[in-house]
Amino acid sequence: MSTRKRWAIAGVCTIVLLCGAAAILGYFRPSLKTYADAEGMKMKFKTEGTSFLVYEEEEVWKEIFVKGVNLGATVPGHYPGELPATEADYLRWFKQIDEMGANVIRVYTVHNPVFYTSLVKYNRDKGQDPLYFMQGIWSPEEQLIERQDAYDEEIVQMFRAEISKAVAAVYGDVTVQPKHGQASGKYKTNAGKYLMAWHVGTEWDPMMVENTNKLHKDVPRYEGSHFSATEKASPFESWLASLMDLTAAEEIKYGWQHPMTFTNWVTTDVLEHPGEPLFEEDLVSVDARHIEPVDWNAGYFAAYHVYPYYPDFSVRIRPYRHCLTATGDITRIKPTFVN
Repeated sequence: MSTRKRWAIAGVCTIVLLCGAAAILGYFRPSLKTYADAEGMKMKFKTEGTSFLVYEEEEVWKEIFVKGVNLGATVPGHYPGELPATEADYLRWFKQIDEMGANVIRVYTVHNPVFYTSLVKYNRDKGQDPLYFMQGIWSPEEQLIERQDAYDEEIVQMFRAEISKAVAAVYGDVTVQPKHGQASGKYKTNAGKYLMAWHVGTEWDPMMVENTNKLHKDVPRYEGSHFSATEKASPFESWLASLMDLTAAEEIKYGWQHPMTFTNWVTTDVLEHPGEPLFEEDLVSVDARHIEPVDWNAGYFAAYHVYPYYPDFSVRIRPYRHCLTATGDITRIKPTFVN
């Protein structure tokens, strides 16, 4: 046998052995089925009407009931701005979240790289029914409250930079320098296939929203490639539309689309709360209906942070279940306060 043939046979045997080892070690897992359009843009989730849909292995879209858990990045004995969680911590938390029946994790901001590598590892080892996550993008909250103007140039630049960082972190494509109170490190793991949705921003100070609307009442409504403000949009809502449009544009670079929302809360919801004792808590609304997707097949939805202890009207007025009639219809009642 010639030397060339011996080398060829040895090479084939090596490949076979490596493939067998990889299979034994569990690297060849079933692929996560995703939808791809004619241009190759991928989606795993989308919104339709009032539902979230997931693309299943059978190559069909099915409704999914989203059951989530908020997850911070610190542990007992550390300050909230510290990020000491390890892979062991995350893997333990993921297992506990799974066991309680949840199917998605909500993170308010970018975590250290270990979160994304741990989630990919957990799902790879699990094989079926992975845990997904919703990625929050932190707004310059302190600066917004201090300056009372969302259109402040420095605030806009800070927010845009945070959006670019968050998208690149999810897709494992950025190195972030250390900064106190913020995640940092080399993001090399692509966790995009386990992403369920984007949450842009944090809760909005009503005084800041009101002041922004007054300062920029003549600003033209934002019209973007993927998200636009409607004719009814306030200047603040138009500002939000521009940032959601940027998030979409950043994600498209990686060949993906995911459902998108901005974070809101009861303090800036669209309802009137006559029982609220603090006027600023019912001062202004931020309306999700005033922003619309233009070219974003993954869809858009509204999201609210709701607390059982805040604002004050939620604990001073008797439970809203008393607003229902015997037939299940909603009826208007006079607020009844609890001393």
